[in-house]
Amino acid sequence: MLPAGSAAFVGIRAYAELELMTEQSAHMQAVMARAQAELQALPANLPLASQELAAVELALILEMLRDVEGWAQLFGVKVVEAG
Repeated sequence: MLPAGSAAFVGIRAYAELELMTEQSAHMQAVMARAQAELQALPANLPLASQELAAVELALILEMLRDVEGWAQLFGVKVVEAG
């Protein structure tokens, strides 16, 4: 009975991690789509267009760093479990 319960727990845990990975991926896809729309709408002929471009890119970079941190936390837990 104990091995069956343990296997069920592992399955539930894996499903929860898959759901988290799906949410993180969907969020990052939305962030990238939003950044693409902002970049396409950016008027390139304005005198300060490069500053606007830098602002959009900085926001995107910060979101990407948060995404990487989330992945690191998810897989960091896995490393601790395996060790």
